[in-house]
Amino acid sequence: MLKTRFLQRLDSSLSDMVPDQLVACHGAWSTNLRRVYASLSQLGSGEGPFVEIVDARWNASLSAEFAFGVMALLLTPREIYWSKASLISTLVPVQVSLSAYTDNAPGGSSFTGSAGEAYLPGVPVASGRPLEDVCTAEPLRFVAGRVARLAQTTEAEFFVIVLPRAVLKVGRNHIWRVRDDSASQLPQDVRAILTRGRAGTVRPE
Repeated sequence: MLKTRFLQRLDSSLSDMVPDQLVACHGAWSTNLRRVYASLSQLGSGEGPFVEIVDARWNASLSAEFAFGVMALLLTPREIYWSKASLISTLVPVQVSLSAYTDNAPGGSSFTGSAGEAYLPGVPVASGRPLEDVCTAEPLRFVAGRVARLAQTTEAEFFVIVLPRAVLKVGRNHIWRVRDDSASQLPQDVRAILTRGRAGTVRPE
């Protein structure tokens, strides 16, 4: 169930416009540790103290038997961030990322997602161990033209929308937009983000 009226309206209006075509998503988790300065005042010094950060990433891919464009969305309590991937292909990489201090240092986690080169900001979420338990991300199949959730935490959710190449037009700046004949069917606020710009924000309703 989509939690905001805007996402519900986006989902319902696109489902009427785009024919049902299956998209697959498969991925796997990996983790690594990195060492960083304990404060910004140390930048460039090469001297400690240092803290360790653990990064957990769900590296996945969207695939279909048709070429498609992707929009990535990140829902938070105050904003819906959206970004378009300029890559139009039958295979597009996606990633979910969680970063947190190790158990010996304070702080929560940072959560974000990306699709192709459609990047979204990192947002704070509650921490947990292991990091993969903070976030649910699973292989799935979904239908093009729907708002598909790929990952969620208690504070934020990561979605993608897959749109077939047949309903898109690519401009000279390599940013896709929904074709005019298809966009005319959409509500004004939905039409605005699907026909203008590369990235932006919408207030949840």
